[in-house]
Amino acid sequence: GQLGSVLMHKLRNQFQSEYAVYGTYCNTELDTHCVKMDLNSSTNAFTYNSLLQLCHPHVVIICAAMTWVDGCEKSQDRAYDINCNASFSLALAAKQLGAKTVYISTDYVFGGVAPIYGDRYMEEETLAPLNAYGSSKQKGEKLVLAVSRGNLVLRTSSLYGPDKLRKNFPCQVVRKLRDSQPFPAFTHVVSSPTYP
Repeated sequence: GQLGSVLMHKLRNQFQSEYAVYGTYCNTELDTHCVKMDLNSSTNAFTYNSLLQLCHPHVVIICAAMTWVDGCEKSQDRAYDINCNASFSLALAAKQLGAKTVYISTDYVFGGVAPIYGDRYMEEETLAPLNAYGSSKQKGEKLVLAVSRGNLVLRTSSLYGPDKLRKNFPCQVVRKLRDSQPFPAFTHVVSSPTYP
């Protein structure tokens, strides 16, 4: 996906002489050095273990997720399977090899109003997701952190930047404007976008 491909590129460029950087993909191979791995079912624990044993990583970064908010509402079981169960299985497989896990999460785990700080959340803020996407990511956070105290959760917000598939929000806006089409968007949302 967008974050994983950018992250792989940056990590390879920065650490290529010290570490091998491996990546995975589900539907669209964006890099020739990636292995196909589908997080659609937590029954893939054998696949996770096999892949990690081949790579023997120091760190596993879980960028993959079901991020389509409306799709998560319609297919809640699938959202929980990918965002919770598969991430938990990956974190367990990583721990068995002595690797740490970094779980990429979202600001959707919060309730929608940052109490004291205006338009931003602090990491200690009370978690109160308003939809299946946020709830599945919150549960995923808890599961990954429960595997090891050395694991880490990073919360992003409104991801933008290089996107080979041109699916992110800025790309959609530009495409609609070029085609002289209206672009219905939220007018009540304040965000701190994340550039990878």
